Amino acid sequence: GTKLRLTMPPGRYGAIVAVREKSDDPALARLLEQQQAESRRPVPPVADDPRVRAKPVLDPISPPAVAAPVKCPKPDARGPMLAIEGGPQEFTVRHARRECGCYPDPGTPPAEWPRFLTGENFDEKIEHHVRVDLAAYEIDARPVTNAQYEAFLKASGYRPASPEHFIEHWGGPECPAGLRDEPVVYVDPDDARAYAAWAGLRLPTEWQWHAAARKHGEGFQRDAVHEWTESVRDDGHTRFVMLRSGCRYDPKTSSWYFPGGPQPIDTHAKFLLMHPGLDRSATIGFRCVK
Repeated sequence: GTKLRLTMPPGRYGAIVAVREKSDDPALARLLEQQQAESRRPVPPVADDPRVRAKPVLDPISPPAVAAPVKCPKPDARGPMLAIEGGPQEFTVRHARRECGCYPDPGTPPAEWPRFLTGENFDEKIEHHVRVDLAAYEIDARPVTNAQYEAFLKASGYRPASPEHFIEHWGGPECPAGLRDEPVVYVDPDDARAYAAWAGLRLPTEWQWHAAARKHGEGFQRDAVHEWTESVRDDGHTRFVMLRSGCRYDPKTSSWYFPGGPQPIDTHAKFLLMHPGLDRSATIGFRCVK
């Protein structure tokens, strides 16, 4: 009838193409030729294949270059910034291990990396001890608002290459009046970097965020939304960023949800970066430093 049964050894084929009769489709012929040529290409040893070789995640990757700002806003259009003196700082951070682990502390011997990188036991705590020399800087007292981000869009003409879910909460190109003073969300790290470059600023590292929250207390407004940082890492397979702050949204049903509600200063959360349309969230915003 319409069924055909084939028997073949596993691992020796990539796909089966079924045609009703001999095909003279040139596109199919080219595809088959390309696949045959690809099958003859030697597969490199795992140790030499950059697609499968794991990279260390001790240090964040360098931030990408962002185009020069089109126009800087007036200083009084942005709100206050808080000053932090430079110098050595020591941080302790604790968080639930969860499935995908985290990153090793600087100076950790490779033999001890698994206790940071692995996901078991899921309910254990990972504790980081980090010492960082911070240069003096200033940081926003609160996350960037929808009104500030709207000013950026109008002045710069910025539009993301992947528009999925971009500022979705506005419901259109204009920010609703009721949201103007709320933190901007539905922006991915590149959307946040573009704003920062336009304003002559940049995103904070997680340690700059931590030091400011620790020094300024209630003057450092947090826990409205999770916040992007410039602490992005890449293990060769997956990029991830360490988020800081808590969030008003606090799911109560299960402890396996991403941590919501107010969070202690000495905690962070690992967020896997997949695609702008998936990375943009109703609960993640950002602030800037200079």
